[in-house]
Amino acid sequence: MFHFLDPCETVFCGPNAQCMLINNEAKCLCSTGYTGTPDGVGGGCVDIDECVANPCTSGAICNNEPGGFSCECPGGTSGDPYREGCTKELPFSCSKEKPCPGSEQCVRDEFVGSSVCICQRGYTRDHETGKCRDINECLELRDKPACGLNAVCRNLPGSYECQCPPGFNGNPFALCEGKSFVFSCKLYYHKLYCIVWLFKLC
Repeated sequence: MFHFLDPCETVFCGPNAQCMLINNEAKCLCSTGYTGTPDGVGGGCVDIDECVANPCTSGAICNNEPGGFSCECPGGTSGDPYREGCTKELPFSCSKEKPCPGSEQCVRDEFVGSSVCICQRGYTRDHETGKCRDINECLELRDKPACGLNAVCRNLPGSYECQCPPGFNGNPFALCEGKSFVFSCKLYYHKLYCIVWLFKLC
């Protein structure tokens, strides 16, 4: 039985980190959108708050998310929060006496000059209805896949989960690994000889 060892197979990285080969050497690196110590020591890899740099356009609200961020036009405005920006529509404000609709939250927006309703994390405003709808992280376009390689993604209201399928293990947000066997047999002098090759699925 032959086992071809992947250098990353014996390397254990911390949460939100993954093993990669750099100059044929296995090293732990923080996943995209995270920073820190990938070996899990000293706090490990923590989420980068991209909203600190204000990456959204004028009038848009930045929502920091695990490993990334999203931009949104608040209630009372319209436009493209990633390109042209958000412009005012009808005056609108929210408060304890005037709460936001379901799946929305009230935040202070200096651009509008009052408190406005924005979609909660995991939701986005539908341009046609103007209401917040659930984001299907498993299907909608992202900078990177929601789950790791070989993992199964399941959409949830306002969120999602990743799981390794049966026969696989690992970090479903980075990589699920499994093993498989291949038999190679040849006939020598009326006897059948077989070699079992063990390899990793990736």
